[in-house]
Amino acid sequence: MLDVRSFRFNPAYRVDLVLWREIPGGATGAWYVKPSASCEIFEGLSAQLAIVHSQAMHAESTPSTVDKPLGIEVDAGLRYRPDDGFHMWFDAGMFRPLDGFDCPPGLTSLPAPYFSLSLARGWTLRTGLAVEL
Repeated sequence: MLDVRSFRFNPAYRVDLVLWREIPGGATGAWYVKPSASCEIFEGLSAQLAIVHSQAMHAESTPSTVDKPLGIEVDAGLRYRPDDGFHMWFDAGMFRPLDGFDCPPGLTSLPAPYFSLSLARGWTLRTGLAVEL
Protein backbone atom coordinates (compact mmCIF):
# COMPACT_ATOMS: atom_id res chain seq x y z
CA MET A 1 0.00 0.00 0.00
CA LEU A 2 1.26 3.47 -0.92
CA ASP A 3 1.27 5.93 1.99
CA VAL A 4 1.55 9.54 0.78
CA ARG A 5 2.59 11.84 3.63
CA SER A 6 3.46 15.00 1.74
CA PHE A 7 2.24 16.60 -1.45
CA ARG A 8 3.45 19.87 -2.93
CA PHE A 9 1.85 21.79 -5.78
CA ASN A 10 3.91 23.02 -8.70
CA PRO A 11 5.43 26.37 -7.53
CA ALA A 12 3.95 28.07 -10.62
CA TYR A 13 0.42 27.14 -9.46
CA ARG A 14 -1.07 30.19 -7.76
CA VAL A 15 -3.66 29.41 -5.09
CA ASP A 16 -4.14 32.98 -3.89
CA LEU A 17 -2.49 36.40 -3.67
CA VAL A 18 -1.18 36.55 -0.08
CA LEU A 19 -0.89 33.39 2.06
CA TRP A 20 0.36 30.67 -0.29
CA ARG A 21 2.15 33.04 -2.64
CA GLU A 22 4.05 35.04 -0.02
CA ILE A 23 4.41 33.19 3.31
CA PRO A 24 5.44 29.55 2.69
CA GLY A 25 5.97 30.08 -1.06
CA GLY A 26 3.61 27.30 -2.14
CA ALA A 27 0.85 25.05 -0.86
CA THR A 28 2.08 22.01 1.05
CA GLY A 29 0.82 20.04 4.06
CA ALA A 30 -2.57 21.75 3.92
CA TRP A 31 -5.86 21.89 2.11
CA TYR A 32 -7.91 24.84 0.94
CA VAL A 33 -11.39 25.62 -0.33
CA LYS A 34 -11.70 28.38 -2.94
CA PRO A 35 -15.17 29.30 -4.16
CA SER A 36 -14.90 31.94 -6.86
CA ALA A 37 -17.02 33.91 -9.31
CA SER A 38 -16.34 36.01 -12.36
CA CYS A 39 -18.44 38.14 -14.64
CA GLU A 40 -17.90 40.07 -17.84
CA ILE A 41 -18.86 43.69 -17.23
CA PHE A 42 -18.63 44.54 -20.90
CA GLU A 43 -16.69 43.09 -23.82
CA GLY A 44 -13.04 42.87 -22.80
CA LEU A 45 -13.53 43.88 -19.12
CA SER A 46 -14.15 41.21 -16.49
CA ALA A 47 -14.18 41.07 -12.69
CA GLN A 48 -13.26 38.15 -10.41
CA LEU A 49 -13.85 37.44 -6.74
CA ALA A 50 -12.55 34.50 -4.69
CA ILE A 51 -12.65 33.51 -1.03
CA VAL A 52 -9.94 31.09 0.15
CA HIS A 53 -10.07 29.16 3.43
CA SER A 54 -6.77 27.38 4.20
CA GLN A 55 -6.16 24.76 6.86
CA ALA A 56 -3.18 22.55 7.76
CA MET A 57 -3.50 18.78 7.58
CA HIS A 58 -1.81 18.43 10.98
CA ALA A 59 -1.76 21.01 13.78
CA GLU A 60 1.89 20.17 14.52
CA SER A 61 2.90 21.69 11.16
CA THR A 62 1.49 25.14 12.04
CA PRO A 63 3.26 27.87 14.03
CA SER A 64 0.77 27.33 16.90
CA THR A 65 1.37 23.54 16.94
CA VAL A 66 -2.17 23.05 18.35
CA ASP A 67 -4.59 24.60 15.81
CA LYS A 68 -5.14 23.70 12.14
CA PRO A 69 -6.97 26.74 10.64
CA LEU A 70 -4.46 28.98 8.86
CA GLY A 71 -6.57 31.80 7.49
CA ILE A 72 -9.23 33.27 5.26
CA GLU A 73 -8.38 35.37 2.23
CA VAL A 74 -10.53 37.49 -0.07
CA ASP A 75 -9.10 38.17 -3.54
CA ALA A 76 -10.64 40.45 -6.18
CA GLY A 77 -9.48 41.43 -9.64
CA LEU A 78 -10.25 43.31 -12.81
CA ARG A 79 -8.99 42.21 -16.24
CA TYR A 80 -9.11 44.27 -19.42
CA ARG A 81 -8.38 42.42 -22.66
CA PRO A 82 -9.40 44.40 -25.72
CA ASP A 83 -8.93 42.87 -29.17
CA ASP A 84 -5.83 44.96 -29.94
CA GLY A 85 -3.40 42.70 -28.01
CA PHE A 86 -3.03 44.72 -24.82
CA HIS A 87 -3.79 43.11 -21.46
CA MET A 88 -4.20 45.03 -18.22
CA TRP A 89 -5.04 43.73 -14.78
CA PHE A 90 -5.47 44.87 -11.21
CA ASP A 91 -5.66 42.40 -8.29
CA ALA A 92 -6.19 43.02 -4.59
CA GLY A 93 -6.04 40.49 -1.77
CA MET A 94 -6.65 40.59 1.99
CA PHE A 95 -5.56 37.72 4.28
CA ARG A 96 -6.79 37.26 7.85
CA PRO A 97 -4.71 34.76 9.87
CA LEU A 98 -6.57 32.30 12.08
CA ASP A 99 -5.56 30.25 15.14
CA GLY A 100 -2.91 28.21 13.29
CA PHE A 101 -0.68 31.31 13.28
CA ASP A 102 -0.99 31.94 17.03
CA CYS A 103 1.98 31.51 19.37
CA PRO A 104 2.56 27.99 20.67
CA PRO A 105 1.42 27.35 24.25
CA GLY A 106 3.93 28.71 26.77
CA LEU A 107 5.66 31.13 24.34
CA THR A 108 5.16 34.87 23.97
CA SER A 109 6.50 35.09 20.41
CA LEU A 110 6.68 32.80 17.39
CA PRO A 111 9.82 30.63 16.95
CA ALA A 112 12.01 30.73 13.81
CA PRO A 113 11.23 30.74 10.90
CA TYR A 114 7.98 32.50 11.85
CA PHE A 115 9.37 35.05 14.33
CA SER A 116 9.13 37.91 11.83
CA LEU A 117 5.47 37.32 10.93
CA SER A 118 2.99 39.96 11.90
CA LEU A 119 -0.29 38.38 12.92
CA ALA A 120 -2.24 41.34 11.58
CA ARG A 121 -4.10 41.25 8.28
CA GLY A 122 -1.98 40.95 5.16
CA TRP A 123 -2.74 42.99 2.05
CA THR A 124 -1.47 43.00 -1.50
CA LEU A 125 -2.11 45.00 -4.65
CA ARG A 126 -0.82 43.75 -8.00
CA THR A 127 -1.11 45.42 -11.39
CA GLY A 128 0.20 44.53 -14.78
CA LEU A 129 0.31 45.51 -18.41
CA ALA A 130 1.26 43.14 -21.23
CA VAL A 131 1.40 43.26 -24.99
CA GLU A 132 0.58 40.19 -27.07
CA LEU A 133 2.75 40.00 -30.18
